[in-house]
Amino acid sequence: MSSDLHLEQQMEDFEESMRQLKALEAAALVQQGHDRASAVSIVKGIHDGREDASPHEVIYDEDGFAEYLTGELQSPELPEDRKSLAQVKAIAKEIIHHFH
Repeated sequence: MSSDLHLEQQMEDFEESMRQLKALEAAALVQQGHDRASAVSIVKGIHDGREDASPHEVIYDEDGFAEYLTGELQSPELPEDRKSLAQVKAIAKEIIHHFH
């Protein structure tokens, strides 16, 4: 029974991490000039598209991490400078509720 609870907790942790990642990606698009609704929609489309990606659209590195080859499946880049990243994180907190 405890292994079921452990697995359930791992699944919940993974889902929360994905929500946070999607919110950060959408926030990066907002910072680049997209409105919030379209940024959320774009990120949802990227992740939905990845689930349906054909073997010709993805390659895996030696650690098993996926790299998507088509532009519409690429994640938005997060800013590297501290100030911009802080802005993205603040926006992400405001829009995370769109990802469930």
